[in-house]
Amino acid sequence: MLSGLETGLERLGHPVTLELKALEVETGAGYHDEALRRLERLAVSAVRPETWLARKANLLEQVGRDAEALAAHRATLEAIRRLTPAKRSVPAIAELEGQALERIHRIEDLR
Repeated sequence: MLSGLETGLERLGHPVTLELKALEVETGAGYHDEALRRLERLAVSAVRPETWLARKANLLEQVGRDAEALAAHRATLEAIRRLTPAKRSVPAIAELEGQALERIHRIEDLR
């Protein structure tokens, strides 16, 4: 679908700005599986995967794949909990953790 962008990503070493643009294009065009594969690849290769895992969880939730979203939200929490206390206390990470917990509870309440 994004062959030109993929070529550019390869050539430039996968800069985050282009990865985010590819995700935007894929999700906007309804290519959710492609976007999920991209998010999985980014999470696996990242030193700090928690943000990519949260994006994956949110996308899964948006497309109604609640069981997978629940697992991805839990993976986000596990990634956050592996961080040092200093890194966990950063406001953005604390917020990400709170959002994951909130979404887990919301999905569980729907069951």
